[in-house]
Amino acid sequence: MKVLLAVNNNKDLNYAITKEIASFLLSKKVSVILEDDIACQIPGTCSADSTNLGEIDFAIILGGDGTIIRKAHLYKNYGINILGINLGRVGCLTEGDPNNYKDVINRVLDGNYKVEKRITLGGNILRQNGESISLFAVNDIVLYRGERHKMIDINIKINDSNSTTFYADGVIVATPTGSSAYSLSAGGPLVYPTAKTFVITPICAQLKTITSLVVSSDDKISVSFRNKRVDDNNPCLEIDGKKSYQIDAGDKIEIFESKETLNIIKVNLEESLYEPIFKVTNTAV
Repeated sequence: MKVLLAVNNNKDLNYAITKEIASFLLSKKVSVILEDDIACQIPGTCSADSTNLGEIDFAIILGGDGTIIRKAHLYKNYGINILGINLGRVGCLTEGDPNNYKDVINRVLDGNYKVEKRITLGGNILRQNGESISLFAVNDIVLYRGERHKMIDINIKINDSNSTTFYADGVIVATPTGSSAYSLSAGGPLVYPTAKTFVITPICAQLKTITSLVVSSDDKISVSFRNKRVDDNNPCLEIDGKKSYQIDAGDKIEIFESKETLNIIKVNLEESLYEPIFKVTNTAV
């Protein structure tokens, strides 16, 4: 068996927990593959490359939800099943922590687990000049107003009809996984993680009657905006709270279901759906 071990090194100083888990895996006769920045520090392991990444059985990711999302971006083309060990604060996507990781890993090695295949977002920014930028998101794609405190006039179109326009600080298009993040804070619903739906949630809409819309993952979502005045600054498009792009008037954002999925290993099969969302540890984010 081959396992990829990936870590947020800001949450595991000197790789203490990583080394401990690597030693545990090696004692189980598991081949351990590590990312380049640490592979040379642990004897008996090897460095990840395009060849062995296609051969791994699952990945153990040490960190919080943000770490899992970043690694999901990095390894999205490999269809890797992810087991999260929480070194963060909440850990909605994780199954273990430094105190119980041996039991959690043993369950996976023994086959006592299931895999939740969660949908993700794909999309394109279609520039007026003909340029196209591909998008991928695990949690959400967010269009938000620029640096000046002015609302933007947003147009949402579902498929080839059902167009609506509203005035707001922005709009969030979230996956079921992302429904418990920014969208929930903005007043959106909590969606079952494996549902085949997307949530469209306005951010501080001018009219309180404008609320979240839940659509099928088969639907194609188009987002655009128009400036009220020539001196208005342009909004930004943010991907999973990290990568951002400036959006110009006349640009169009297409959003749809990506062919890649987020594959989360679950061993706590009797845990409440809502429990991970509200649990908080004493570990810093």
